[in-house]
Amino acid sequence: MTFDHPLRRILARLCSAPTMTRLVDPTLADMRVEPDRPAWRGYLTLARVLALHGAGSLVLGTARVYREDDHAVPRAAAICAFTAILVATPVVLLPFIAGAYPGHVDAARAFVLLLPQGLILALPPSLLVAIPVAFGRGTARRRLLVRALGLALACALATLMLLTRVMPDANQAFRVAASGDTGIARGPNEMTLGALRAQIVEMARTGGRERSARELEYAYHLRLALASMALPFGLLAATLAGSARRRTGMVLLGACAMACYLVVLPVLSGALTRWVATLPPALMAWMPTAAVVGLAGIVARRSTSVPQGGATTAG
Repeated sequence: MTFDHPLRRILARLCSAPTMTRLVDPTLADMRVEPDRPAWRGYLTLARVLALHGAGSLVLGTARVYREDDHAVPRAAAICAFTAILVATPVVLLPFIAGAYPGHVDAARAFVLLLPQGLILALPPSLLVAIPVAFGRGTARRRLLVRALGLALACALATLMLLTRVMPDANQAFRVAASGDTGIARGPNEMTLGALRAQIVEMARTGGRERSARELEYAYHLRLALASMALPFGLLAATLAGSARRRTGMVLLGACAMACYLVVLPVLSGALTRWVATLPPALMAWMPTAAVVGLAGIVARRSTSVPQGGATTAG
């Protein structure tokens, strides 16, 4: 009997009952009634059928996620991108208006080259505004959490790409344009993660450069921490969106939390740099992320202890 097949027992834990009935069981039955056919061909057929079924299910699942909750997922992604650009613009241009940039660097070029830095700071906390706006209280709590964490993961990957692929070259281009020196050496923010790690190892081996190595290690871990910051922000945003309180208030609360993060993070990072010789650099770099994780956990726990309101969406 195909029910005794060890592969079937494994697949039964992974596949749905309709998939087992329509695809797995018939294929295993054909393998039993055709003993002259090599077993590997049957397994290859089963793998091909499951791969086609998985691809089709992925397409249908993506389409369903796109349509669910009145297109909440694409709306949240668009609002997140718009909010990040809106917040990053003054962060980049205000120093130029204040005269912090050299006079021969025009505003348009400075904006394009320094925008990645602003987006790295603004993109993760933008979830605090985007998710409460896009999702209503009628969304099931578990589905809201899954969708929010999926958006947070996409946001984290986008932030990581900006940190590792875009910002180093953009920063270096800005420094060259500002100084007029095409041979200017790259600083920590202009290095890739691999180059930064290699320099940390080299400095650690050189006597008398331990503090410089620890500062670079702090910069290295801070990049990773900034990229991962989107995940706790996604959890916190899902908690705000699923709150029994009015959605308008939750959006304003998310916007205030986003503003606090953008103000506190640079100040906190600068303050922690002074302790680089005393505390482990990795611990200091991940402190802000741990704080957001703790805040998200506390808010989520308190939210689950409060009974949900009605299923209708409040304005």
